[in-house]
Amino acid sequence: MKRYLSIIISSLGILVIPVNSYGQENESAEISLEEVEDEFQQNFYEALKNKAIENYDKAVDFLLECKHLDPENEVVDFELGKNYILLKKYMDAENHLINAVKKEPDNIWYLDALFNVYKSQKNETKAIEVAQKLSEKDSKYKIRLVNLYVKISEYKKAISVLDELDKELGSSYTRDSLRAKIKEAKDYKADEPADNVINRSASGKKENPLDEINEKIILLTKTSNYTELLKITDEALENYPAQVNFYYSKGFALNKLKKHGEAIETLLAGIDYLVDDTELEGNIYRELMLAYEATGNQEKAKEFQNKIKTGL
Repeated sequence: MKRYLSIIISSLGILVIPVNSYGQENESAEISLEEVEDEFQQNFYEALKNKAIENYDKAVDFLLECKHLDPENEVVDFELGKNYILLKKYMDAENHLINAVKKEPDNIWYLDALFNVYKSQKNETKAIEVAQKLSEKDSKYKIRLVNLYVKISEYKKAISVLDELDKELGSSYTRDSLRAKIKEAKDYKADEPADNVINRSASGKKENPLDEINEKIILLTKTSNYTELLKITDEALENYPAQVNFYYSKGFALNKLKKHGEAIETLLAGIDYLVDDTELEGNIYRELMLAYEATGNQEKAKEFQNKIKTGL
């Protein structure tokens, strides 16, 4: 930080510069830097505190102060992006998150937040670009990529990503089911016949393991055994992480057990795996509405109530 020395011009036209000004300058610079750092930390702390109590506008104000103090800090851009998403100011969120990603192109958290911006805007093209980068770092994003391709009717690309997952992780009944469901789409046009899905039970009449789990879920739901329902769905999701109805049933159980924060997290994760199932989508939105109501977040509760009505 540069400081200009005070130059006193006397009435005689002589320049008078104090002898100890250099030492004073260094000392003042150090004090000023410490003050800036303290101010930055205080504003950043206040931003996090306000975000935690869902006062997002105030959090943004504090973060903008941080941005003024340290314009090149990508963490500030990331936090601004997250708060703007919560305020549904997606253009502002996009601008700050792009800044963060430019500084750290491989940061999965920054990319994930940017992905959520495009998803909220229903901008599938840009969401796909980010999802492709994310899927190179973590295979779980490939399922999101599949869902995006389905939304824009790029069915062959969706099938191709499912095939990649099979090569990476081995065969999966869940992916086979999703593949078959995609091929049932009215406007699906493929070069290969639609019955190419491997039938794993050709040599026997072994019951589908998913059917057995679903029967247990139905029984536990009917008998209101929510603790056991939570246990069953937890285990089911470990084996079938792309099965949306398991996310719904787990979220339902968590709501009944008054673990509403965990319910919200689970149900939001399940939405990423939805593929053209309006009934299940409506059920998830209903549980999210109830969970947000229970946590006192009426704005989010109303948002999901409106989604139930409109189907969006």
